[in-house]
Amino acid sequence: MNTIELLVDHDRNRQLLAEWLGEIYHVQTEGVAEDGGTPFATADLCLVDVRAFTQNQETLRAWKNETEPVFAPVLLVSEEDLTEEFEPSDWETIDGLYVVDEVVTMPIEKAVLHRRLENLLERRRLSDQLTTRYEQAEERFSSLFNGTPDPALVLEDGTVAAANDAFCRLFSVERAAVVDAPLASVPSMSESTTATIADLASAAASGVDVVLETVRVDGTGSGDRYLEATVNTIAYDGREGVVVVMRDVTERRSRERELAANERRFRAVFENANDALVIADDDGTCVDANSAACELFGVAESALLGRSIDEFAAEQASVGAKWDRFLESGDMSGEFELRLRGKDRVLEFTATTNVTPGRHLVALRDVTARREMEAKLRRREARFSQIATNVDEVIWMADGDAADLLYLSPSYDDLVGESTPPIEDLTLFDHLQHVHPADRETVRMYLETLLADSAAGEFDEEYSVSYRIKRCDGDVRWVEASSYPVIDDGELIRFVGLIDDITDRKRREDQLARQNERLEEFAGIVSHDLRNPLQVVSARATLLADDYPDDENVDAIRDATERMVELIEDLLTLAREGDPLDDIEPTDLETVAREAWKSIDAPAATLTVDTPGTIEADRSRLRQLLENLFRNAIDHGDPAVEVRVAALPDGDSPGFFVSDDGPGIAAAERDQIFESGYTTDATGTGLGLSIVAEIAGAHGWTVDVSESDAGGAQFEFRDVTYVDAVAQ
Repeated sequence: MNTIELLVDHDRNRQLLAEWLGEIYHVQTEGVAEDGGTPFATADLCLVDVRAFTQNQETLRAWKNETEPVFAPVLLVSEEDLTEEFEPSDWETIDGLYVVDEVVTMPIEKAVLHRRLENLLERRRLSDQLTTRYEQAEERFSSLFNGTPDPALVLEDGTVAAANDAFCRLFSVERAAVVDAPLASVPSMSESTTATIADLASAAASGVDVVLETVRVDGTGSGDRYLEATVNTIAYDGREGVVVVMRDVTERRSRERELAANERRFRAVFENANDALVIADDDGTCVDANSAACELFGVAESALLGRSIDEFAAEQASVGAKWDRFLESGDMSGEFELRLRGKDRVLEFTATTNVTPGRHLVALRDVTARREMEAKLRRREARFSQIATNVDEVIWMADGDAADLLYLSPSYDDLVGESTPPIEDLTLFDHLQHVHPADRETVRMYLETLLADSAAGEFDEEYSVSYRIKRCDGDVRWVEASSYPVIDDGELIRFVGLIDDITDRKRREDQLARQNERLEEFAGIVSHDLRNPLQVVSARATLLADDYPDDENVDAIRDATERMVELIEDLLTLAREGDPLDDIEPTDLETVAREAWKSIDAPAATLTVDTPGTIEADRSRLRQLLENLFRNAIDHGDPAVEVRVAALPDGDSPGFFVSDDGPGIAAAERDQIFESGYTTDATGTGLGLSIVAEIAGAHGWTVDVSESDAGGAQFEFRDVTYVDAVAQ
């Protein structure tokens, strides 16, 4: 262990330097030996401040002279910038820097001070080694000189006095060609290298201690090499010379450059990474963090450094225990929860131990939203599976670019009556084997249309086809298949489809068609076969009334005949109301209401129309609806009944109402009045309000009955489409 003599007058600096240097060196502060011996005799280096140097300049000079030829380094420590505090004239009192070998300015980093000391001590060790060898035997210098692995040469006044084997190999020269020749004549040594070494040798020969310096050697045929040159004076063969020892540091410099480049690359990635990156020590304390980490934690870098990641752990979560397992097991990845910016967040992490000794890298990514989305997706998939498993319809999905099936619900097996192969072995066209032969070509064209539109990039919103399935047990079922393209950003992702068993609906449609045929036959009978006899009866009753004007039987015949005519008309109207509406157009409700009122024979009754507006309606059907309501009000009320047509109040669903001031409809009867045949009038057919409901339903309106403001009945029609008056 080297001994450092700490000759520092400043108490605080002396204490600080003693603490720093005591970790590596033996430090003493006794100054002149108590027994009167040589000053600092046991010291390898003396570290002195300005004031102590002024007081001990001669003592230091004596120490260096006593130690010579062994190099006795003196390092001067100053708290001020010497170039500003001391002029060259001041330094003359320090004997032209002879006593002081190097100067440092406080404050200084420990590593920098250590490097300065090591440079000086290295020079001391080299001088000590050379001195010792020369003292042992001058003749041994040659073997030592030539045996050293470092290139070395001895210069006398610019002439090469000696060159070792390592030097000759480095510069590819023969020893005889360079010894006793000027340094500049070495054939493979570049001019710049020669000049640098010559300058160092000249400075050393002048008594100036030369610091360690790196030179570049080129022109050697093996690429540039870098050498650290140490220059010292030496007695060689009884003559004064300068020995230049060079150490090849090319690989070290290459490693240093590579290390610096790696550090730059690391910082570039570290600082610009999207993921949060944290470097922590063995205790899990953050020692470095990138901007993404500061943003993730929601704190500034200064507030994050020095804190443990475990401090951010969510309640009931322990990051510390996981950190300990990480240090034991090495690299680790996983998830943990942290409380960040007042909310618990799920973080995905990847941790790498010892990216540098005792430093560990942790990459963090907030996956809270992703985990929530995955949970929602799992719930949706579970719901989809439940629906697909339990619904009667067959659900299928197919690739958008090909016919490969991606999903087929279990209900397909029930539909076709047999188990299907694994989904990965099926295409859409495998379904054709279950299609009835008569419909197979239709279904094939349907599937080919899907694929053709997919290839063309043009899609309909829906594709549908109805056909028959022939089950393996021979049963034939009608189905309706619907396909829907799933588009994302203009690109087809997949087709989704439904296959619905409509066998029962088909049977009902066939039954309804047969019933409609019978209804048409009935309407024909009513219209022709019943009307003609009734016309005969009505005509004969009129003749009888002329002959027997006061006969009650004749009056009864005429009344019954008129009632039968009215009943036939209502039946024909009710049958006709089931037909689709063919003439929907903007219709002025007031105009149609007044036309309907004119057809009602009620001279004592009155009609009020309060700007009901223009609506989309079939004009003739709307008139029939109003006529039935007007006739109903007159038949069940006073002859002087007042009827009103108006729009529903603001806030209600768009629509209108028809009200009267008659006796009204009891609440208990309101649910039945729209049923065919229901009537409270012994002379009525019970079909008038049923026709009203049929006409409203054909328009897509809803109808309800309530009590009017006058205490009578009020029929309200909602979901009516109003149009602007200009549309008329």
